[in-house]
Amino acid sequence: MVRSLTLLLIVFCMSPATHLAAQNPAAALGSRDEGAFLPDPGRLTICPESAFLRNDDQTFENAVSWQHEGVSGGPQYYGAWAEGYTASFVCGIQLVFAQVGEYTGATIDIYIWDSDTSGFIPVPGNVICYFPGVHIGTVAQYPNFSTYEREVCCDVGGLHFVGFWPNWPGAVSQFSVGADEDGAGEGMPRTKISPSTSYPSGWQLPNVVPIYESIVSLGIREYSGGNCGISPTVETSWGAIKSLY
Repeated sequence: MVRSLTLLLIVFCMSPATHLAAQNPAAALGSRDEGAFLPDPGRLTICPESAFLRNDDQTFENAVSWQHEGVSGGPQYYGAWAEGYTASFVCGIQLVFAQVGEYTGATIDIYIWDSDTSGFIPVPGNVICYFPGVHIGTVAQYPNFSTYEREVCCDVGGLHFVGFWPNWPGAVSQFSVGADEDGAGEGMPRTKISPSTSYPSGWQLPNVVPIYESIVSLGIREYSGGNCGISPTVETSWGAIKSLY
C-alpha cells in the first residue's frame, strides 16, 4: 500500500454549513465561495502509462451525501453516487471524500456500470465491475479533502459510469463525496434516489434535490488506458490532503 500526503494552504470564504440535519436524507457540508484545490496525482502512483480523467475543475466547493432513509442496501443501492466517462478500459478509480467527525470505518461498494441511454439522459445501467466492502482508510476533516484510490481492470467499451454506494443504510452519513459547484459544467454526475424520500426516485441528476442544485460534477475520477490486461486488483491510497485556514 502506497500512501503520500500533500499539504496545501489556500484562503477561502465559507457560507453557513448545512451539516447533517437530523433525519434529513439529503446532506451537504456547506458551500464555499472558493473551492479547495486538489492537484492531479502523479502518473506512477497507480496505473502507470494511463490517462487520468476527471470532470471537475480540481476544486471542490462542497461535499454531499445521503443518509437515513436515503440509503438502503440490496440490489437497488439507493444512495449511490456516480460520474460518467468515455473510455475503453478503466484501470483505476479515485474518490474524493471529507467528513465532519461521524466516520467510524464504514465501507463502500465500488461499481462500474455501462450506460443506459434509453431515457432522457444517460444513467448507470448494468453493473460491469463490482468491488464490495471496500475500506477507504483515513478520511480528512472538512473543509479538508482526502482521496482513496483503487487499481482495477474493467473493460467498459465506451460511455460508462463509475461510483460507489455508502454502507450506512438508515443511519447518519459518515463521510461525503466532493462536489464541484463552479466548474465548466461538463460533468455527468448522477445519484440514485430512494423512493422513501420526497424527491424523484431512481437515477437522477443531483440537482433535482434543492441542496444539491449547484453540483456540476463529483469527486469521482478514473484512470483509463488501453487493455490493462489481467493484472490483479491492488488497493492503494494516494492520500492527497488539503488543509484550509
